[in-house]
Parts: sequence; C-alpha cells; structure tokens
Amino acid sequence: SEYDYELETEVLGQAFRIIRIGTDGDMEKAESVLESVHPQADAIGLSMIHDHYQVGREQLEHPETARLEACVPDKPVTTGAGLRGILQEWAVRHTQTELGHFFDNARVLYLNGQAGYRIARSLSEHTDNLQFADPYLDFGVPRVLTSLGQLETYTRLTAPLMFRPMAVKAINALHQSPLYRLGENLVAGSLHSAARDSHVIVGAIGDLETFTEKELDGKTVITSRVTDSVLDWMRSRRVAMVVDYSPWLEGRPIGVNVMEAMISAALARTPEQLGADDFLDVIQSLGIEPRI
Repeated sequence: SEYDYELETEVLGQAFRIIRIGTDGDMEKAESVLESVHPQADAIGLSMIHDHYQVGREQLEHPETARLEACVPDKPVTTGAGLRGILQEWAVRHTQTELGHFFDNARVLYLNGQAGYRIARSLSEHTDNLQFADPYLDFGVPRVLTSLGQLETYTRLTAPLMFRPMAVKAINALHQSPLYRLGENLVAGSLHSAARDSHVIVGAIGDLETFTEKELDGKTVITSRVTDSVLDWMRSRRVAMVVDYSPWLEGRPIGVNVMEAMISAALARTPEQLGADDFLDVIQSLGIEPRI
C-alpha cells in the first residue's frame, strides 16, 4: 500500500482515472478489494503477483493469480503478461541498436528465468552465456541453469510441483523450515558469486536488494519501474547502467499491468484478444521507449 497513487490522464484519445490499491500481500484482502471495486472499473490490472508464464512449450498458470482473476469474471483483468513480453524484447533490441553490439558475448544472470524468458530468448541471439537462478529461488538448490534448453527442461519437470495450490503452500513452508534456513548461507553465497561474475543482471527491483556494492559494481541491470529513489539506490551500489522497460505516464513509471488494462479498455477488447500488432501500434502511437 505504500506505493498507492491516483492520477488522471489521457491515453489513445480517452480520459482515464487510475487508482492503485495495495493490500500488503494479503490475498483475502485483495479478493475483498477486487469484489468491491470491479463494478466501477472498466479494466483491472493485477500487480506484484506472478504472471502466467510461457516457457518453451509450457504454459504455467499460477494458482494465486488465477484465484484473483476469478474475482472479476465480467471485466478485463490482466497481469500485463502480453505487453510485458513485447516491452522486454524491445528493450533488448533497442539497447543493442543504440549502444552497438552491447550484449555480444555478455555474461547474463537471470534472477527469475521464467519471468524473464522473453528477455532471455532475445539475448540468446547475441550471447550464449546465460545463467538462470530459478533452482536457488524455488527450492534453495545452489545451482544455476546455463542455457535456455536447461531452463525449459527445468520448467517442464518442476511445473507440476510449482504451479498447484498445495505445492505453493508446501514451498512456502519449506522456505520457513530450519533445514532450509541452515542452507541459506550456502545458497546465498553461490548466488552472490554468480552475480559477481556476470556483466548483466535481469530481475525485479525487490530481488536485487540482497546484493551489495561488491556484486553490483559495474553491472548493467535490466528491470522495470525505476523511480528516482530506485535509481539513487542503484547509484549507491555502483550499478553502471539500467535498462527500464516499463512505460511512463505523467512523469512516473506505471505497471505494465496498468498499461495493458488501459489498452484493453480503450480498444474495447479483452487482454486475450490483444495481439503483438495491437501492442506495437499502441507503443508507436504513444511514443513509449525503453529508458537507458
């Protein structure tokens, strides 16, 4: 809720009122808020919750996200997954073009390979040096995956465990167990070593907070919603460059989920009816560009 805001703006020739209501990680409160606001909303964006990921041929539906979506059966509701993938790919291509072969042979660490799959697929055109920390963050296993193929295989094997309601509860319980806590230092040490050896780190702002200046010094970070305070924090960790793929409105970054919900409302289509061409047309008409 500390990130809540309200603003009025015009997009695609239509007036919008955007209201953000944070529920501090409380799923029951989130359901209650959705049920109370959805009669007045033209579209709803869900933030700080998992996308439904596509990794290779695997379609992953996260149970907590599906639970919230079910609260809004009669209005467009989205995490922004469709637009996010387009913006992520464009951020890579834009940076590679603007800075001239910047990612060629770079060592890239993904803190969540499933969330960053579209970035990984784009960067794989320029470098084979990809590492994915998913086994660390999912199960506390001190091992990285070292190719898109390994990430796709890992996803195929673990999806039946990871993306079911009971499995989510079990994994959350594992993260609180004494045995898991005992191995945390080993896991953290291995992850920090992988970060030190990388040139580029891809991840959400929250996932970067565990790293010190020693790990982030001189790095390029690909992320989203980089406010002035976040940029100051990056400077304090001596990050060399940030690529922010999130859209901006009224001088502030907004969630990709919010932008996709606005596009859905403006074009009178559900998120499922929006394709890559629709998003690209909107991006071009609004002049949205990744920030470097």
